[in-house]
Amino acid sequence: MILHASIPAANPAQVSAVLAEIIGGEVFAFPPFERSFIAISTLQTGLSLEVYPDDLQLVPDTSGGDVVGVYGNTPAAKSAFHLAIATGLDTDAVFRLAEQQGWCCRELRRGDAFSLIEFWVENRLLIEVLTPEMLAEYRAVVTPPSWAAMLANGAPHRQESEVAP
Repeated sequence: MILHASIPAANPAQVSAVLAEIIGGEVFAFPPFERSFIAISTLQTGLSLEVYPDDLQLVPDTSGGDVVGVYGNTPAAKSAFHLAIATGLDTDAVFRLAEQQGWCCRELRRGDAFSLIEFWVENRLLIEVLTPEMLAEYRAVVTPPSWAAMLANGAPHRQESEVAP
């Protein structure tokens, strides 16, 4: 079970506030690193989302201590990294949050498997948001037996030419 994830943002305070609404949580400063915030769910799930400035890079401490933050790096424009999170909100509420921020948001179906909301944080980082109904569908499909059956039945693959640059 993933308990927390850390993501970069141009505006960590704003992003953490929006994510706190999605996960039913509260926002706090995240003291290990300047300009960083953490959204912690109040639903007793243990879920938290850390939001760091996009010019921060985490590196191992060469002397064996805690992770070290190095500032001044060039932020990545886009990445394959993404995560899926559950929300107690309905689809309309998630769309309203995205609209208030000017972020791309769309409801999609992943094949015949399940639906989700693509919520594009700052229009560059994908967070897949699942409402309670979507989560039930997701949990029914994303199991080892279901996945093996999908692959055995010839699940479609995107070719590199189908992927936008």
